[in-house]
Formats: sequence, structure tokens, C-alpha cells
Amino acid sequence: MLDLPWPRQLGVIDGLPTTGIHAMAEDATGYLWMASSEGLLRFDGRRSRVWGDEHGLHDTTLCALHVDAADRVWVGTVSQGLLMLGGDRRRFERAGTQMPWAVRSGTIHGIAGGGGSTLWVIGSDHRLYMLPALDARWQVVDAAADTVTALAIDHAGRLWVGTSQGLRRFADGRLQRAGTPPAADGPIHAVWPDPQGGIHASNGVRTWREAKGRTSGTTPGTGRPLLRSADGALWTQRDTGLYLSRGTHTQRVPLRPLQGPSTRAVEIDAAVQDWHGDIWFLSTSHGVWRLPARWREFTALPMAGDGLPGIRSHDALAIAGAADGRLWVAGSQGRLQRIDLRTGASSDHLDLPHAGPGAQPVGMAEDPQRRLWIASAGQLTRYDPARGEVRRWSLGWPSTDAALHLQVCPDGTVWLADSRHIQQWSEQGRQQLAQPPDTLGLSASMSRRQLLCSRDGVLWATDRDGLKTWDAPRGRFVAAERTGAAVAAIAEADDGSLWLSRQDALEQHRWDGRALQRLRRFDGAQGYPLLRAEALVVDGQGVVWAGAARGMVRLDPARGGVRVLGSAEGLPVQEILAHRLVRLGTGALAAAVREGGLLLIDPAAVVERGPPPVLVVNAVRVERNGTPVTVRADAANVALASSDRNIQIAVNLLGAGDADRIQHRFRLDGHDPDWVETGPVALRTFARLPPGEHRVEIQARHGEGTWSAPSERLLQVAPGWWETAAGKGVLLMLVTLVVVLLGRLVTCVLRQRAALREARVQRCLAEQASARRTRFLGRLGRRIRIPMTIIAGWSELLLQGPLSPPQQARADSLRRAGLHLVQLVDDALDLASIEAGRLQLDHVAFSPVALLHDLHALMAPVADAKACGCTGAATWTRSDGCWATRGGCVRYCSTWSAMR
Repeated sequence: MLDLPWPRQLGVIDGLPTTGIHAMAEDATGYLWMASSEGLLRFDGRRSRVWGDEHGLHDTTLCALHVDAADRVWVGTVSQGLLMLGGDRRRFERAGTQMPWAVRSGTIHGIAGGGGSTLWVIGSDHRLYMLPALDARWQVVDAAADTVTALAIDHAGRLWVGTSQGLRRFADGRLQRAGTPPAADGPIHAVWPDPQGGIHASNGVRTWREAKGRTSGTTPGTGRPLLRSADGALWTQRDTGLYLSRGTHTQRVPLRPLQGPSTRAVEIDAAVQDWHGDIWFLSTSHGVWRLPARWREFTALPMAGDGLPGIRSHDALAIAGAADGRLWVAGSQGRLQRIDLRTGASSDHLDLPHAGPGAQPVGMAEDPQRRLWIASAGQLTRYDPARGEVRRWSLGWPSTDAALHLQVCPDGTVWLADSRHIQQWSEQGRQQLAQPPDTLGLSASMSRRQLLCSRDGVLWATDRDGLKTWDAPRGRFVAAERTGAAVAAIAEADDGSLWLSRQDALEQHRWDGRALQRLRRFDGAQGYPLLRAEALVVDGQGVVWAGAARGMVRLDPARGGVRVLGSAEGLPVQEILAHRLVRLGTGALAAAVREGGLLLIDPAAVVERGPPPVLVVNAVRVERNGTPVTVRADAANVALASSDRNIQIAVNLLGAGDADRIQHRFRLDGHDPDWVETGPVALRTFARLPPGEHRVEIQARHGEGTWSAPSERLLQVAPGWWETAAGKGVLLMLVTLVVVLLGRLVTCVLRQRAALREARVQRCLAEQASARRTRFLGRLGRRIRIPMTIIAGWSELLLQGPLSPPQQARADSLRRAGLHLVQLVDDALDLASIEAGRLQLDHVAFSPVALLHDLHALMAPVADAKACGCTGAATWTRSDGCWATRGGCVRYCSTWSAMR
């Protein structure tokens, strides 16, 4: 198959903010650094980050760039001289001591460094300066020439210098003249390392190789050599464009800017090949162009022009394979072209009636006699290239813009189908059938219908109700499936099985003469993407290729592998047009694409899996004391605290590709039994981690490609002081003290509660005793009061009778004693009322003298019994507010009373 590189220009949609890129270098991680007119860019294949004035880069126009062995980034500015961006990627700074003025200011013309710490710089005065170490003193190197023009470090770490007086090599601590071929003296324009050792040099007239002290490979040439790639190919910029030279073969490389199809306006200034093998071309006026490392697996064949191979039109309206392995192409400019895909040679054959802006749909196929049948603009054309014979017949329907499909069966019968017509023609050009689809058992609303005539002569048609087959005896299409969904495309494999493309799935079936028997199905569970493939073909190895608006899908049924091929896999285009994917006799595949031109694929050259991509841990973010904190994640060990929450690990997969198709997975050793898939989300969050060491493994891949090497981070979670042995001892002592204090407090409280309960019990018992006493006194009072009242009554009656004075006195004493006893009972009841809190006082007037007299009369017998001498009528006297008898037996005061 034709080997045609097709670099693709990158723009804002690809993550590059500017087209002014002057230099490029790759760091140890795999990031691409670009010196631009807007600052320093770091590009990961999909997006870029910019370092500028806020990072100490006050002159953002950069002209030179170098990444040293310590992963430090050196930039040469137009007016600010040389600056360095350290490994922490925070700010730019100066390096070395006593920096010369030509290095400190002005324009830096070149930077180079080997595997050691030595840095070589072409200053603004075009002299060579050397920095042996980061903190060493700058030195001027004598180049024995007026000016230094170029620098290069070969694979052995030796410095080669291009000067205005020839090529120099640094050896034995000084620059020495290197051998040059005859007629190669003079200024050196370019020097670049050879992947196989040594260097290549060019003076604008000749290019040669210097290796092991010998000069070889001297070739005359014009232009500016840019790169010697890893495969030995030489990429050169000439006046007429970019060229690729391999041995004696030289070919033009097409460059199509995003702004238009012109190939003359692009001039490449530099080229770099990264460790993946991708080649990056830099143009001052057109920015960055990328050529994937696997570009030989796919070839984009654009519109021919400026001596480049291609088709005669921008778009291919129909394609068909020829029996001799070439490809028939019906272009949008009305030309029928036959292309040899091995050499790119093409020939024009016919003018078709579909040229111009309103080009009509075309159906095309070659019959077993190698005659080409073409349906277009209401005509059916049969072209015999061997005889140059052309026959045309009217299709009988007006020209429309509906999709048109043409199929030739092994018996020479020609079938045509569009959304409103089905026709059958004989190989002699006689119309045998012309009916609307709905009268033949097909849906009338199928916008794109594909016909397929299998090797055994069975005719198939895709339909909304599933796949249908032609039933000749009944003269109509019948369902080939018992139940089936809409079929978008169909293809036949070499083993006779049929592959059907449905929404989000591919199915393999086999026809048993009565119905289709499904053999297998590939859908989302097997990794098939969510798309509707309207272009389908099976190659000679049984691999199924499905074209859709999102690229190409490769399905290997034997291995069960599904791959979506996109820009990350080197596919130079994105959208395959419906029913325009064919397999040629040479085994190659050809497809018409929306971007214009053709896509050519050599299935045997497509690598099953590419090299593993590079995965970078961008940051580890935590929530510390309620504040988001970003922890430096470039080290293998990440220090965390046990109080950190919401621990997030953010990663980035380097390389071009669709961000939505990137797959990530994480595994925390000791916690996750298996990988945890996060899909396109390049982040995993842990709510918290216990103290100790936790190893996290991360992998990612582009689509169904190769997984990256596991990237590990050891999260060292430091325990808090309370989680250490000493802290636990202190906490134990505090807890013990608190327990003791609490025990004592509880004991005290329990004692107080017991005392209160005892007091309540005693009070309750006292109240109960008082109540019983009150009830007893009440009953006693009632039992005493009644007889004493009788006694008092009889005493009153005796006093009213004829008694002698002594008898009367005794009767009167008896009466008073009874009344006094009643009064004592009343006092006892009052005392009980007082104890019960229910005493009621009556406010009445009384005579103290009479009261005292009664008291004396009451107590006189008692006093006489005790020989107190209180006999006769007592005389009461008052002194100091108190009343008392003469003998002092009874004393009464207004504030207190007592008996003595």
C-alpha cells in the first residue's frame, strides 16, 4: 500500500493556545515543552499549561529551549537572556555565578546539554558559554571561529558545534576541528544527532554524517535538514515543501493547514521525535504538526495537487474495488478515476453527470466481467475499461439527493436501491424490476439502505425491521430474522457468515437456508462503543472493520478484542462515510472520509497493541482542618496526617486521544480486592485513611489500547499525638483519673440520695405516727369529754343544792377539775392540730387574773401534795411584765411562760 505520511496541524481545539512555537523538548516524564511567543507551554497531547510573567518570565517571547538530565527546563528569551525553571515548576530563576552579560540579557541562540550537569549556551554575542554545574561559574569556550551557529549532543553525550568556520567537536576539555568532506568547508547551518550514533551536519549545500571519527553519507542537497528519525529517515524542508528521504527514495509530505488545502504556504522550521516515536514539526507561521508513530498503518490520500498523489476531487462520492487490486473512485468533480494504492498512480476514465456543487449520490460496483456499473443522476452507466465501451440507460426516476446503493450479483444481475426505489437490471442492461420498497416487503422510510449479494447468490437488504432476503418465487423481500432491530450495514466474511451492524452492537450470523442463526454478539459488555456503524467490511483474517462518525472500530472475533481507532492510534481522519468502506483484492481497505479524500488501511500492518502510554500523578489534594491543601505528588512517598479528609489523587494520561475514551483504574492495597474503574474521571477520592502506609496503584489507557505501567504512590499517614504509644499512655491515665473522679462523684451522689431517701422515710414515719396520735387523741377526747361533761353537770346540780361550805367547796373543786380535764383534752387536740399544721386560733377577750386564779385553783392540790406551801388564796403580783404568786409557784409572762 502507498506509504504517505500525513502530519496533522494542531490548533486551539487540540489544546494549543498559539501557533507561534519556536522550539520543543521532552522531559523525563513525557511532557512536551514548547517555547512560544506567549510563554513556556507544557503540552500533554490534549491540553497545555502556560508559564508567563506571573512565574518570573517577564519576556514571554522564547527562542530556545532545553530540558537537562535533572529535568530542569532552560529557556532562551529574546531580551531577558537565559532562565531556568526548577523541578518544582514554580518560578524562573538565574543559574550559576558571575553570569556573562551575553547570557544574562539579549537573545539566546542555542542551548544544549548532555547526560551530565554541563550546560552549553550560544549567547547573544554568538559565542559559546559553558556552565559546568548549577552553582558553578560560567566559562567562555573558545570555538576558534567568529560565530557559533548550532549545537548538538550525540547519543554518547559528546558536544558538536557548528561554526562559521566549520564543524567542531568538544574533546579533552576544548573544541577541536572535526573532519569535513571535500567542498564542505564554511558555515554550518544545522547539526543534529543520529539515532544510530554520531551526528549529521549540513552546510546548505551538502549533508554528511560524522561517527567514530569518520565522515560518511555525503549527499548533495538543497534545503534545511530537520530531523533524522529513529527509522533512519531524513526529514528536510525545501523551497517546495517538506520532504521525506529513505535511502534513494525521496517523497513530498503533504501539509494541509486548518485554514485551507494549500500545501505551499507551510514552512517547517524544526522537528522533534518523542520517545513514543511521534514526530512533531514546528512552523513559525503555522504552529505545530503531529505525525503519529504508527502513521504507516494508515494512509490519508487527499485531493491530488502540487505533484502529490491523490484523487481528482475533494470528496469521493462512491468507491469500488477492481479485480486487479486497484480502486475505482467517483469524485465530486465528476471524474471517474482508477488508483493503484501501491504506487499512488492514477488514471482518469469517464466524466460523470454529477459534477458541481450539487453533486448527486452515486452507486458503483464492478461485475465478474470487470465491467463497472455506475448509477448517478437518473442514469445507469456500464463502463468496460478493457474495450473503452460505455453504455447508458435511464433509471426512470428523477435525480435526488437520497443515498444510492448499487450491488452486482455473481450471475451479473444488477440491483439498485434508494429510499423510494428498488430496481433490478440484467447484465445486458434490461430492466427487470422497478418497484417502491413498501410493495416489495421493505420499509418505505429507510433513508440509507444497503444491498449485499453474497457469494452463493443470495440477495440481502438492510431494513428497519432487521435483515431481509430476496425470495425470488414470491417476488419480494422476506424477513431473515424471527425478531430483529434495524440494521445499518452488512458485510460477508470469507467463511460465508454475515456480520450485521446495529445500534451499539455488531452481530455475526449464519444463513441455514431458512433463517439467520446468530453466532455471537458484541456490544457494550464486550467493549463495543455506543455508536451506529454504517460502513462495514471483513478483511482476509476475519477481522471486522466498522466505520462511523467517531472513527474506525476494529473487532477481532477470534480474540474478542474491540478497539476504537482514533487520533491516539494514528488514524489521520475521524469520520467514515456510510457504505463507502471496501476491501480490495490486495487485502487493503479503502474508505471515503468526511474530511475529504480517502483513508487507506493495510490490515496486516496494524499493530494489535501499541506501546504503553505514560501516566503522571498530577497532584494529591486533601482537606486539612477544613482548608483545601495540595500536597506535592512528584515524589514516590506522600506524607499525610491522620486528620486529613477527602484525600484526592489526580492523574493525567499523556498522549493525544479522545478524553472521553480514556479509562482509569485505581487500587488501594489491603483495601480494594480488585481494580476500581473510574472511566474517564482521572481522580479518586478517599474519605479518610487510617494511620500507616497505604500503597495506591493507578493505571490508564486510551480507549481499548494498552494499559500504562502502574504508577504507585505510597501514602504515609502520620498518626496524631493521641495515636502514638506515649499519647495512648497519657490518654489512658486521663481516662483512669476521670473514671476515679466520676466514681467518687457517683458515690457521693448515691450517698446523698440515700440520705434523702432515709430522711423521706423518717419524715413519712413521723407523719404516720403523728396522724395515728391525732386519731388516738381524737378518740380519747370523745371518750373523756362525755363522762366529764356528766360529772361537771352533776357538780353543777350539787352546788345548787343545800350543801355546807366544806361540801360546797369540795363540789366546786370537783366541777373545776372536770372542766380542767376537758380543757386538757382540748389542749391535747390543739397540740395535735399544731403538729398536723391545722391549728386554728380564736381571737377572744379574757382576764389574766381570772385565768391565773383558775390555774392556781387547779394546781393548788398538786402543790399541796408536794408541800410547796401554796395554800390559801393566792395573791398575784405583776413585775417586769410578768404575773406570779407570792410563793413563786406559778409565773406567767406575756412573751413566754414557764412553770417552776
